[in-house]
Amino acid sequence: MVFWKVFIILLNIFPNPFVRLANIFVKKTKIKNSFYLFNSKQKIPLKIYLSNNKQKTPTLILFPGATPLGEDHLMLNKFAKSISYAGVNVFIPRIPDLKEVKINEKSIDQMIDAYNSIVDRDYVDQKKIIGIGLSFAGSLWIKASTSAKIKIKPARVISYGSFFDFNDTIKFIMTGKCSIGEKHYKIKPDHWGRIVFLYNYLDYYQYSGDNRKIKLFLNDKVLNDGKMSLQIISEFNRQDKLFFEKFFSDDTKFLLKISDEIIKNVEHKLKKISPKNFVYNVDFPISLIHGLNDSMIPFTETVKFDKFLNEKKINVDTFVSSFHEHATIKNNSKSFFLNLKELNNMMQFIAKIFKPILKK
Repeated sequence: MVFWKVFIILLNIFPNPFVRLANIFVKKTKIKNSFYLFNSKQKIPLKIYLSNNKQKTPTLILFPGATPLGEDHLMLNKFAKSISYAGVNVFIPRIPDLKEVKINEKSIDQMIDAYNSIVDRDYVDQKKIIGIGLSFAGSLWIKASTSAKIKIKPARVISYGSFFDFNDTIKFIMTGKCSIGEKHYKIKPDHWGRIVFLYNYLDYYQYSGDNRKIKLFLNDKVLNDGKMSLQIISEFNRQDKLFFEKFFSDDTKFLLKISDEIIKNVEHKLKKISPKNFVYNVDFPISLIHGLNDSMIPFTETVKFDKFLNEKKINVDTFVSSFHEHATIKNNSKSFFLNLKELNNMMQFIAKIFKPILKK
């Protein structure tokens, strides 16, 4: 039964000609718009994919990453729908700070309030709850799960494509360089990562140009899909234009000068959200998933996290997939046999980590 449910899930995630035929045999789900209370007073939107299970139901909670799309992210909803076909209720809470693409500790409190609100609902089977944090939300969700404020521990905590040491992730965003011990890798970083980094921490960099216009550009890029960017850039002076030309170049010396100064000024903030510094408090089953082709947060972060947990004898299951990039599924150029082998490995991994909510 678990194998069949995993098969249906993957069939709905990966593009294929058989999905419509297979879905004839699954029960359709309902989408409900609800809310949770943050700080016991502020109503925050909560999207729910309700299965047709009439009894207390296994629950999956998906925490969106740092994106203005929030709970409406296309791939996130595709995944939620596919899981709900397996008889699981799926909740996608908006995390206000992450929807504003702010990466900070406040998001952790928002996650805790969302989680506690969900597990209190009378149709939730409190023994069958899994929470997944995606991208930057992954490590924040792990920290949230260590909090004494969490009413009922989830059966499993999953981090997808997140960081172990935020300092190292910042340096990757700037240089494309990452490593595991003596093994060094070079991956072309997504420029979106640099934009998000500067958007969050520009105030901690001593820039001699027009900070107001730089912030205006970053806000438009992050929160408005860059619709006004050309107009904003046209009003830049020569210094500001040169700054962004170099910021999006491969001038490693220039980029590291910016990141090193910012890291020095916000190191106390970065330590608080990096699992490297709070992993000792993990007392629950944890799983780590990462895309080998991730150009936002490198796969090396998850490999280092896995190694650290194993050294501390903390139970962890880890899967690095060549099918995945940061928030998308990649058409793999490997041979059919290797793709089939990878798909089989993924099915076995998902069956294992989702067993608490997929088994009867």
